[in-house]
Amino acid sequence: FRQTKAGLCTRLQSYKDIRLGEGEKWAIQEGSLVVCIDPLYTHLDRKERHPDEFEFATGDFYIVCRLYADLWALCAKVSLAPHSESHYDGVSDNFDTHFAFLPLCTLTLAANLSAFMKRCSGYTKSFQQDIRYPGNGLPVTPPERSHSLNASKQIFQTNTLQMEMPPIILDARSHFAADETERDFVPLDSTLEPLFSRFGGRRERVHQLG
Repeated sequence: FRQTKAGLCTRLQSYKDIRLGEGEKWAIQEGSLVVCIDPLYTHLDRKERHPDEFEFATGDFYIVCRLYADLWALCAKVSLAPHSESHYDGVSDNFDTHFAFLPLCTLTLAANLSAFMKRCSGYTKSFQQDIRYPGNGLPVTPPERSHSLNASKQIFQTNTLQMEMPPIILDARSHFAADETERDFVPLDSTLEPLFSRFGGRRERVHQLG
């Protein structure tokens, strides 16, 4: 299945997740948490990857930053392991966020991954008797890059990313705080608080009586 780019625009507000089941209508948009599916389900017309593109890796998570009319997206990779694959390293601590491009057909909403894998497995178990479509593993060829290539030249023109990130990226980073100690957990409350509160109340009553 070969996709065609959108016309009369350069960017998209949303893109229907092509890996959904039949009748489902969820869409990918800026800020969506997505995951890369098996590279077997995506066919490129070229063999070499552009330097501003992520390598397809099953199970890698991303936050979508921008969607382009050529059906490619600028994504922020969510990873706890440092790596140097991307075009721009946006964060230098243990929660590494990197930015590069991916075709939208190789991504699916994170909440759809399990269902997508089950549909692919079901197609295999049916001995390929079921109708195959992108939502159960039909390989898809994305359009050649155009709008996203032009955007890349502007976005990565300096060592600093030249665009505003979706708020969810900063919010996600704050939820992956690095603990510099070797503690297994950090308590949220204390079972001693009610006890101290009782003693404090008694002291106040004694003081009032005195």
